[in-house]
Amino acid sequence: MSNLLLFLVVTSASAAMDKDTFKATQESIGEAYQSNQAQCASLKGNARDVCEAEAKAKRKIEKAEAEAEYKNTAKARTMAIVARADAEYSVARKRCDALSGTEKTVCVTKAKAARVRAKADARANQEVIRKRNADYAIAIERCTSMRSDAKDRCLKKAKARFRPS
Repeated sequence: MSNLLLFLVVTSASAAMDKDTFKATQESIGEAYQSNQAQCASLKGNARDVCEAEAKAKRKIEKAEAEAEYKNTAKARTMAIVARADAEYSVARKRCDALSGTEKTVCVTKAKAARVRAKADARANQEVIRKRNADYAIAIERCTSMRSDAKDRCLKKAKARFRPS
């Protein structure tokens, strides 16, 4: 969970991507996907399925992360984490297809558990951010009743406590 929280906090501090950069990034992701898909063409059987799943997963993750950076919202960042979990799950399922019997069952169960855990962590992190934003709003409201120097110190303290730099 700490890695996901770190992702949310770090990316919440970064500046939003402009529209032109976002469009260029989307095009670049599409081109990289086509290239990755072409590399899978020479493979056969499950190896090809895994290769194609990895290419799709990479595209899905990169698109979601670009959108999160473009929108620069907690919800978009959470959706990027969920997209990563779903994409990694798809790849894991394809890898499990090469197995049989109990090994396959265990593999699929592990993949599902990892996805559920990642999604739960993402939602929990979104709640942490929502709470921090509410606490920040309360602190700012408290500061507005103060006068000049005290108000400035209070606002600075609130920003330092609740907003990542």
